[in-house]
Amino acid sequence: MYTTTKVFIWIGAALNFLNVFINIRRDYLLVVFFAILAVAGLAIAVLATMKLSEAEKKSDITAFGVLALLFCGLVGGILMLCLKDEQLPNYKKPDGTKTIEERIAEETAKKEDDKNEL
Repeated sequence: MYTTTKVFIWIGAALNFLNVFINIRRDYLLVVFFAILAVAGLAIAVLATMKLSEAEKKSDITAFGVLALLFCGLVGGILMLCLKDEQLPNYKKPDGTKTIEERIAEETAKKEDDKNEL
């Protein structure tokens, strides 16, 4: 879901620029307004993606999730707000708890060590 969130944030930012080009033949002030929103959306997309890559817990990305919701589209913002701590790349688990993948990796490493000792 982490990668999906990043993709939808960038899709929303791209659609903001598409909106500027669609409305370019209309009123000048409308085009300027959409252009400002598109640039703001692009800046928020960059910052949200960077923050998402560095986040260790959900509270680190809540503010950028709201900004992405407003400026980069509903789907990307909602996905960012719905991410769980375990889905973040830099999540640090509490001591003593391990995921299934970590347990399997430890057991595999232990079996390989036992084979190497023989």
